[in-house]
Amino acid sequence: MNYNKQIIELTPLSLESLIKNNFQNLNQLIDYHFQIYLDKYKSNHKIYQIFDQNQSNSREYIYRRIYYTHPDENHPLVCQYHSYNNKNHKNHNYQIYVIDTIEIDREDFKLYKYNQFLDNLDKHYLYGLLANIEASLHIRKFKIFDDPRYRLDICSKIKNCQYRLRLVSPLFREHFKLSYQIKAQQHLREYWNLAENNPRQAESKIKELESFFRYKNDTNHLKIIIILFEIQKNIKNKI
Repeated sequence: MNYNKQIIELTPLSLESLIKNNFQNLNQLIDYHFQIYLDKYKSNHKIYQIFDQNQSNSREYIYRRIYYTHPDENHPLVCQYHSYNNKNHKNHNYQIYVIDTIEIDREDFKLYKYNQFLDNLDKHYLYGLLANIEASLHIRKFKIFDDPRYRLDICSKIKNCQYRLRLVSPLFREHFKLSYQIKAQQHLREYWNLAENNPRQAESKIKELESFFRYKNDTNHLKIIIILFEIQKNIKNKI
């Protein structure tokens, strides 16, 4: 797996192009580059939400936009603008690139190899990768606990609830479903906390969730959260 493909360098605009486009702020400049990337590499995607972040110190300035797109809402994209205040960048005083989502569900993904990839990156790339991972965790948590389209604490997603509901009197069905919903929420909160703080125990918890939830695809998505938290910790240790 080529982890370098996660960072896609974009071509900065010349001074003439900057003047011609008459950008009013950095947001417009970043959006312009990102739309070119989207049209070229993910032409079927549409932007539906954008967040701004920036970091600065006396020597360099980083500004990033985090884009949630549809489809693949779980895979946010980061477009990062990095300007320099030194003499080594005479032609363009900024660098701009997109950080695509790493495909951690691929069979050839190896965490130790990904850590080796991180070891060779400058800090400004690491900051962008961290933003990408945190944005992915944010949308996944929302979907698991709050999004009515995907939340896992509903009866149809739980093995015994769906089966045993047929045996319950109609008068008690809502109460029955609620009791299973509370159980599911307890399982999920415990799992999320373990994935963040104790990945080994989280891996054991997954086996329990596989017997509780109905669909394998749902628990596979939960497994990915452990890896995301591991990557997040590793990046923070390098920054």
